[in-house]
Amino acid sequence: MELFDIQAERRLIGMLMRRPSLWDEVADSFTPQLFAHEFHQEIAKAIREETKPGQQLVPSRVMRRIGLKNEQKVRDIMAMVDDIIAMDEFRSLVAMLRDLAARRAIRDQMLRGQEALLDLTVPLNEVLGEIQSGMLQAASTHGHDGTRTWDELLAQNHAEMIDRREGRAEPAWPVGLERLANVLKGIRRKHLIVVAGRPSMGKTTFAQFWTVELAKRGVASYVFCPDQAAEEITERALWNAANIDGVRWEQPAKWTDDEWRRANTAFSKLMGLPIKINDRRGMTPEEICAIARREKAANPQLGLIVIDHLTALNLKGRGNLNWAKIVGDAAKTFKNLSEELDVAVVLLSQLNRSVESREDKRPTMADLRDSGEIEEHANEILFLYREEYYRPDIDGIANVCEIHVAKQKQGPRGETALVKFEPKYARFSDLTAFEIDAYIKAIEASKSKRGRATA
Repeated sequence: MELFDIQAERRLIGMLMRRPSLWDEVADSFTPQLFAHEFHQEIAKAIREETKPGQQLVPSRVMRRIGLKNEQKVRDIMAMVDDIIAMDEFRSLVAMLRDLAARRAIRDQMLRGQEALLDLTVPLNEVLGEIQSGMLQAASTHGHDGTRTWDELLAQNHAEMIDRREGRAEPAWPVGLERLANVLKGIRRKHLIVVAGRPSMGKTTFAQFWTVELAKRGVASYVFCPDQAAEEITERALWNAANIDGVRWEQPAKWTDDEWRRANTAFSKLMGLPIKINDRRGMTPEEICAIARREKAANPQLGLIVIDHLTALNLKGRGNLNWAKIVGDAAKTFKNLSEELDVAVVLLSQLNRSVESREDKRPTMADLRDSGEIEEHANEILFLYREEYYRPDIDGIANVCEIHVAKQKQGPRGETALVKFEPKYARFSDLTAFEIDAYIKAIEASKSKRGRATA
């Protein structure tokens, strides 16, 4: 079976030229790629170039443009106009031609994939990822080449603005913490959000906090955690919901009746959340992308992907690439995935030990650069830091985490939010004004004391 229908292409063009008011029905996908016949592609190109966004199709302009090159082609178009079809048939033609265009695009991707498979120097997982990505892109665009005009994008912005005003859509999902919301303008689709820090700063718990909070709002999430068991993630969520610390949770034989009641209530509260977890070891970035694409195809509501953490993956580079480049390529892969699947990707990153050699151990962008070329691919970069971890003897700083927004493409950068982090409950929450004031004073007093000691 051939993946084209020349007669259907003629009838669609003829209907448009006879009834240009139908242009709005097909404007979004009417590109040369919709057609298989070369002459029909030429007509489609002329129609696109002569019809501005928001304007009606003017057949005479198209005829004049085509006629400048060949008058016989104008007569051919006029013959198409003689075909009269009903409105229902017009819509069926559009749907059929879109389907055929998508199938041709997928076929072309498969042929390119066949060639790639013959190159034995390219890892199989990488080839599979590229084939899968290309096929998904081809199916989603239905032959569209990806080009959009400025006015088309403005029209989309306007429609989204109206939807947000009327409560039908959110520009970004809330971050769940009041102080953080003042400096981070939400969790956005198509964004790569890097959460970085040294071990024991709370990265995993923070990502879990976002995952559960968004799941409560109906946002489907998929968590990749190759460095820990999936059961550990759900168990920490139960500590939080039941208000039972991790040590106590391991001793149910000693629980009070109230603790049993809280534990059972926690199970009930957390059941039914749209979260999936994959803890398979040794996954490559390409395998993660392949799994994520399958999940998105099966569940279009997928909105959040969490990868915990980057260096726990099986990262391999071609040739003599250094580690920073290998890590950067992985980050780029996940950024592309966020745009391809229209999801937010939260990528956890472990900073290297150079932080430990400084008096002030708060991480900086330089520390992230030392850990790999991640910065350029991220939309947002958050650094987590706990003074308590390094100076547990200081009063007034317990259970406080500093979240520094080092990069943000659609909001302020360089700001820091102080939030409460209780490791024993795996819990992030807001600090009171009193707790914030006490922390700031304790940090200032500690710095002053160390300054006097070194003077």
